[in-house]
Amino acid sequence: MAKKKQSLQKALNWKFKPFELPDSILEDWRKTGTECELEFINWGKRAKSEPNGEELLQRLNDDYEEDINRVISEFKSELSKEPQKVATRVASQKSIEKLIKTYPNLFGGSSDLTGSNNTKVAEHTIFQHRIIMETIYIMECESMQWLPR
Repeated sequence: MAKKKQSLQKALNWKFKPFELPDSILEDWRKTGTECELEFINWGKRAKSEPNGEELLQRLNDDYEEDINRVISEFKSELSKEPQKVATRVASQKSIEKLIKTYPNLFGGSSDLTGSNNTKVAEHTIFQHRIIMETIYIMECESMQWLPR
């Protein structure tokens, strides 16, 4: 991995420290962002007019803090009224099951241990962890030009 990083830095003539961004790149980045601002605003208006537009925007903005806090508070009240003696992984699963109904952006797992750790719940049926991880890996590799073409 270190060799690939060095090769990439050499190919790009990159002489900057980690997390150091040259002013010229930052300026270009900001310019590109402002060029698309009107298009983004119009897209948001179109999205709101769609049948599931509000839900889409809520998911994209990850705007669930109030709902999450309410669900956690309610779950704590339930548990204080009726305490349960369960294994940690079962407690984790019960927490995920409560939150997933309110916070659909939540998903988790433990690679091949998802089943035994109880981190996969019924509401996660649309996710296939392996496919997600492979997709992320491929995107990272392509962005760094590491995949053979």
